[in-house]
Amino acid sequence: MKTAIKEGLSDDVSPRTLEARAATCMVGHSALLQPVSVSFRAGHLTAIVGPNGAGKSTLLSLLSGQRQPSSGSVWMNGHNLRQCSTQTQARIRALLPQDTTVAFEYTVRDVVELGRFPHRTQPGRGEAGIVQAAMQATGVTALAGRAINTLSGGERARAQLSRVLAQIWEPGPNAETRWLLLDEPTAALDLCHQHEVLRLARRWAQDQGVGVVAVLHDLNLALRYADWAVVLQGGAVQSQGLPSDVLNTTNVNHVWNVCSQSVRDADGTAQLLVA
Repeated sequence: MKTAIKEGLSDDVSPRTLEARAATCMVGHSALLQPVSVSFRAGHLTAIVGPNGAGKSTLLSLLSGQRQPSSGSVWMNGHNLRQCSTQTQARIRALLPQDTTVAFEYTVRDVVELGRFPHRTQPGRGEAGIVQAAMQATGVTALAGRAINTLSGGERARAQLSRVLAQIWEPGPNAETRWLLLDEPTAALDLCHQHEVLRLARRWAQDQGVGVVAVLHDLNLALRYADWAVVLQGGAVQSQGLPSDVLNTTNVNHVWNVCSQSVRDADGTAQLLVA
């Protein structure tokens, strides 16, 4: 008998990519996304950037399976998401949304343990160790016993990041590529923790082969940490490529309607200054 993950297998989609194929998203008669075709690679950190209302979070919701495309399709590791069970997806894909409000008085440890829920039908050894390691990775170990609703916004954000790391901490079934989808992961963080979070995400991509897709508003963070950038405008892909190529001053000035200039910092990384 075929398992859910075997269904919808496509021979012409790479088993190490996350791909939208002519995917659209309609709300009534309004198109939040035009037909979007874009492919994300395992082992890379890809930044999705664009002005407000460009469709960044909408695209991420399609890639995660949280929302179905109105037309077109989304493929993860060579499988059509429409034909994969939610639990199967959750074992290899973790989504950190913008809104991570917790309605109950859960402790930080409780919240991080929720990340292991998709694996409970096939529990592995060392679950407590995984939770502990995920908290240590984001620097919230000392907060483990605190009620999450008593934390600052930045502390809550790091606790929720621990949860999604715990969710995909171990390789997926049959060594399936894992995917970490982050919607504005640096929004509530101070400068130090913004860089720490993206350094961590990039290490997961480089060292473990995880595909990381992050919606970012700070273009300088995208320039510093992303391997690839996808620029959205008006619900469509405006450009994509190496961050230093697509986040040039001409493109930035056009898409974001600003006046910018590019400089190089001490290590040669391009950075943007906006007048």
